[in-house]
Amino acid sequence: MKTVLGYLRPHAGRVAAGAAIKFTAAVLELILPLLLAEIIDELVPAGDTAAIWRTGGWMSLLALGAVGCNITANRMAAWVSMEMTRVLRQDLYRRIQGLSCTQADRFSPSSLVSRLTNDTYNVHQMFDKVQRGGIRAPMLVLGGLMLTFLLEPSLALVQLAVSLLTFLTITLVTRRGIPHYTRAQAAVDTVVRILRENAAGCGW
Repeated sequence: MKTVLGYLRPHAGRVAAGAAIKFTAAVLELILPLLLAEIIDELVPAGDTAAIWRTGGWMSLLALGAVGCNITANRMAAWVSMEMTRVLRQDLYRRIQGLSCTQADRFSPSSLVSRLTNDTYNVHQMFDKVQRGGIRAPMLVLGGLMLTFLLEPSLALVQLAVSLLTFLTITLVTRRGIPHYTRAQAAVDTVVRILRENAAGCGW
């Protein structure tokens, strides 16, 4: 993982900018419930139609701003993932080209091809999803908890308990699932290797 993260360092500025844009989008999204609560609790009972339309207009602008920020951040995340994977694949290809015949035979050509295709694709998908949802989700959870504590502290305690239970469940499932995922990936690699070897044999 340290080696892979090294390919992300040249794009640290863009990643930070994307995280800041994601944070802005999360703030805009979290303001919407506050404005909606104001409409329901204050403006509707007062019958202030003009204020309702005005607040609704602000909500529309905030929603459009959040959509624009999310689209921009997602495009930046896709570009960063694409570029780092491209450089990673190039370096891996050069490394494979420098292997001796004995080393190449030990790994097998089909396994080396799998490293260049399946593995680099999985790395691309991981970093892309982390930048998209992995940054946004914690911001929304923490921001939602803060707003709930401001609006309804008793309900916020329930939300906090559910969030902690969800986090604990995810942690336990992840710890138990990683070994199974590792074995599954090894099995997939074996299947891909055999299929490539059979395809190469049929080609001859």
